Amino acid sequence: MKILMLTGSPRKKGVTARLAASFRAGAEEAGHEVERYDAAFMKVSPCKACCSCRKNGGKCVYDDDMTPLLGEEGKILSADAIVLVSPVYYWGLTAQLKTVVDRFYALGRSMREKDQRVMLLSAAGDADEAVMDSLKAQFRSLCAWTRWQDGGMVLAVGCHEPEALDQTDFEKKAYEMGKNL
Repeated sequence: MKILMLTGSPRKKGVTARLAASFRAGAEEAGHEVERYDAAFMKVSPCKACCSCRKNGGKCVYDDDMTPLLGEEGKILSADAIVLVSPVYYWGLTAQLKTVVDRFYALGRSMREKDQRVMLLSAAGDADEAVMDSLKAQFRSLCAWTRWQDGGMVLAVGCHEPEALDQTDFEKKAYEMGKNL
């Protein structure tokens, strides 16, 4: 299985980086191929709703780090599964990852024609699980519109710093999610 992992954290050694590594370890142990793109370190222009992609077969006017991900032969549509990895920033995805997701617009309805699964790995410093409510709603809306299968979520609440994971089973859950695909 080909898995595309899209991360959104600017912290290379943060909580979600550890969750992503755990997921990847489980997936690769199960024989899956994981390709990771770190949105925080990519050059991605925001969608400007020019709709040029709709007139040009999905080709975006921007030639940036999203180019290999888009199009009929791009990484997004050719993946069997997609993993979104992001800390919660004000009740949602980081701006870096949200910019990538916004550029999915260039793929149009072709996203709805693929049999794909999507998973979410996220973390929040706040221990109140309600901090994840808006993110969960956004994830479920993405699944509904794209018709992607909801492959599950690992939501690490109360984990602002990576060391907090040591007292939880969130990394194990991420590893198992990857291994059980």
